[in-house]
Amino acid sequence: MRRSTPTTVIIRPYRKRSTSKIWLTLYYDTGAVDREGLFELADGGILFLDEINSLPMSLQAKLLRVIQDQKIRRVGDVKEFKVEVKLIVASNTNPKELLNKNKIREDLYYRLSVLNVELSPLRKRKSDIPILVDHFIEDFNDVFGKLITGISDGALDKLKNYSWPGNIRELRNVIERVMNKKDTGLIEEDDIRFNSFNENSHLINKNYSYPPLDNSDTNTPFREIIEKTEIKIIKNELENTSGNISKAARNLDMPQQTMSNKIKKYQLEKYILNIKLLNNE
Repeated sequence: MRRSTPTTVIIRPYRKRSTSKIWLTLYYDTGAVDREGLFELADGGILFLDEINSLPMSLQAKLLRVIQDQKIRRVGDVKEFKVEVKLIVASNTNPKELLNKNKIREDLYYRLSVLNVELSPLRKRKSDIPILVDHFIEDFNDVFGKLITGISDGALDKLKNYSWPGNIRELRNVIERVMNKKDTGLIEEDDIRFNSFNENSHLINKNYSYPPLDNSDTNTPFREIIEKTEIKIIKNELENTSGNISKAARNLDMPQQTMSNKIKKYQLEKYILNIKLLNNE
């Protein structure tokens, strides 16, 4: 299954509708640290393997063997026992491209290709937007402790008329940004703001005084220039807020989780600690 939008949005409703049996549904990103015992834990349920294209060839062979034999063996044990697992696999790259580039075993590819589902981009599924918005509002009400009751017709029309280059993740980001600033009531049209340049556009703020770009090295890759500028902007805002991550994120119109991810990415934890020490916090 080639994935244009997050597969967990598909998995969750499926699990809720499977009321005839208690399903143990496990989400597993195959690009993460290897974990043992997943098939055993998922016996009688569903095992979701995300980003199958990140699975090493050695583990692909093991996965194929489990699918074919429907048996597993615990680590350090010689005894095999049967498991019954429904397998859902996702890839963020077209599986046929993976096959052509030898990123996935041919035998595994054909074993998994029983039912292929290609999720269309959000711009082609505008009717899904109200459902997704309700889902995100419910989630963020729980996460942030907010009391947002819904979204106005005007705001919903604004969402439907947008092209959504970032698909569902961008929609989620837009709703999260609104709910970082709003506590109760309806989400109104004026609350909705889009990212013109997706990932880094939340840094575009006409009221913000940006540090100058470093043009000393004309051979510097563009991505590196962007990252250096982003670091400077984040550092400046952290200084302005005495190291308060939540305030810095709000001032940059950035979701707090995005700010936390960038702090981790650029290893700014010690920088924040030093700011707080200097401010006697």
